Amino acid sequence: MIRAFDSAKSMTAVLDAFYASADWRSGPREDIIGSIENCIKTVISLPSESVKGLRMQS
Repeated sequence: MIRAFDSAKSMTAVLDAFYASADWRSGPREDIIGSIENCIKTVISLPSESVKGLRMQS
């Protein structure tokens, strides 16, 4: 999964809102979390064209 945000502050706000939402908490949360074997969070700064290119490759 590749996600892109305008800033670290934007990332925090968007993810906090998502993970606090009723849709996430009462939705597929347990199934998704249960299927994750490894989780690696990497933050890098890239131009939007590079993000688009990475998404096309995956």
